Amino acid sequence: MSEDLTTPAPLTPFYVVAAHGGAGYHPPSSDSSIKRSLRVALSSAIATFSKDATGATVTPAAGHSSSSYNTSGTSSGSSALDTATTLIAALEDDPEFNAGYGSNLTFDGDVECDAALMDGGGGGGGGGGQQHDGGLDSDPDPDASCSSFGSVGAVRGVRNPVMLARRVLDERRRRQQRRLLSSSSSSTGIMDRVPPLLLVGEGAARFAGEVGVRVVRDPSEMVAPRARREWCVWKGRWEEEEAEERRRRHAQATADAAVVVVGPQAGVHPQAISGCCDVGAGVGAGAGGDPLRARQDTVGAVVLVGGDARDAEVSAGVSSGGLLLKPSGRIGEAAVFGAGCWAERLAGGGRSVACSVSGQGELIVQSSLAKALAERIAAAATADGDTHDILQSVLVHQFYGKWHRQGEYQPEVGVLLLTQDVDGDEGTTTRLWCAFTTQSMAVAYASTRHPKPKVRHPPVIRSCQS
Repeated sequence: MSEDLTTPAPLTPFYVVAAHGGAGYHPPSSDSSIKRSLRVALSSAIATFSKDATGATVTPAAGHSSSSYNTSGTSSGSSALDTATTLIAALEDDPEFNAGYGSNLTFDGDVECDAALMDGGGGGGGGGGQQHDGGLDSDPDPDASCSSFGSVGAVRGVRNPVMLARRVLDERRRRQQRRLLSSSSSSTGIMDRVPPLLLVGEGAARFAGEVGVRVVRDPSEMVAPRARREWCVWKGRWEEEEAEERRRRHAQATADAAVVVVGPQAGVHPQAISGCCDVGAGVGAGAGGDPLRARQDTVGAVVLVGGDARDAEVSAGVSSGGLLLKPSGRIGEAAVFGAGCWAERLAGGGRSVACSVSGQGELIVQSSLAKALAERIAAAATADGDTHDILQSVLVHQFYGKWHRQGEYQPEVGVLLLTQDVDGDEGTTTRLWCAFTTQSMAVAYASTRHPKPKVRHPPVIRSCQS
């Protein structure tokens, strides 16, 4: 699906805000609750803008104030990065989604979360451009993308992992600004340590306490009832299947031991045959249309603020509890640079791109999918390429086709993509795209043109039609 969100009139502030509830399996029984949750989260994020398109004051939703990340980078008193942070935090607080409080549990029954944010810069919101004369240079800094990215992985006890990812990003940005304002690199001192791009595990949790990000006292506070029920079901099925496998191996060993050799002839004891029969299929394989492998619905957001692509702010983010029954310490695409999200305002302001990715993390990481897609979109800006064709090529042919040929039964992926282009002297064109290879992908979006959140929960479109 795609949506043209271009605003014909010069409304201020101009914004496009979109979120996804993950590409994967969503039971039909949860359709209405997922849509409602996305709508509430989006409304909360839009409330970060101090005024709407008509000039009326907007009050932030209870429990989701964004004052901690308020900037003066836009005329609205907010920024794309602030809005993306608030939106994903709201999704993390909702037990419907596999992020934050609603996260899938590890094999041991714990919650370990990944999250990332990326700011593509633009406007005055503190992007990655080089600073001079109090402004931002249009020439991009080679390290702009890295310095405007922050993530955490396999972190426990942090109620809103995206808030911690934001603090990682902020620390990198502050160091970059200090270096840019210094008369020479040596003036920063030999103890000016390089701030991390990614923090994981205990180190990430310790950093959360240092910077004031909320850490729960009891790790069980992070376990939602739905997540616990699903863990009990699938852990039980896994244990049953393991027990069945042990019985099968024991039967095979018994059969092998029953083979006797008498002189030049070989004989097989009858027990060897009966003991190897009727092992049966694995328990829970495809049971109820709810396969374990599909429980991987990472959430994310893409945001654009500013009507002129030369001055727009663009950001993206992602958050996930990871695969159900994953081993402790596993990190997925939601924590890896270039894999789970990407945001970039291209040199010269010709095009802004933001994307958030969900799906089978290991394959997404190996493909650097978010970065690869953004680079294709960027190249198309000068070659008059079609975004629909690019999505078709990247997701279906390069990703799904490649991994399927290598033996992956169903390489699952979904992308929420936001683009803005300059149309000569006539203004800009802003479009939102959603493409996925999974059973479903729930998305919600709003803009200055359509401030009331719209929610879509379409079935699979393997050809990525727009």
